[in-house]
Amino acid sequence: IKDANGVDTAELKPEEEWTNVEDSLSVGNYKSLNAIFNGVDQNMFRRF
Repeated sequence: IKDANGVDTAELKPEEEWTNVEDSLSVGNYKSLNAIFNGVDQNMFRRF
């Protein structure tokens, strides 16, 4: 995870402080993960 200056950090930014771009990227990431996890059966999921 990188902070606003591009420096690696282990601290997460609170969701209330996200920019519109960060929020949009988060939604896209959620939709992608949701499609992957709901698009495979249990046998295929175990292979991951």
